[in-house]
Amino acid sequence: ASVSKESEAFDALLPLPGLFMLRVWQISGVELAAIPAEELSDVLALKQHLRVRKGLPVCLQELLHDGIRLQDSNKLGAPMDVQLVLLSLAKGLEAAQELREAATKGEIEVVRLLLRASTDKDSTN
Repeated sequence: ASVSKESEAFDALLPLPGLFMLRVWQISGVELAAIPAEELSDVLALKQHLRVRKGLPVCLQELLHDGIRLQDSNKLGAPMDVQLVLLSLAKGLEAAQELREAATKGEIEVVRLLLRASTDKDSTN
């Protein structure tokens, strides 16, 4: 009987699934997303999540934590708050590739954001 009570007490100390949330905030202070931390492994996974759920091009996303720019390979801790900055200028082959993919899939909002950010629409690479 005592083993069962000890086990129950231990289980009560464990974090509940979904308790540790990763929160993404816009510069305006509005919460953009709250995601269970266990769903994401690193910053790139978070950017891809925001691409799918919010239509935000990966190449335009810059994520900050405590004022420090996060690299795509940075691991995410939980609970954690990050701030999303949408870049106004897209450069490089990655942006052009993302534009082609979005256009092919008919993702109009993503295409609009990328064109507004001066993505090279004529790139063939």
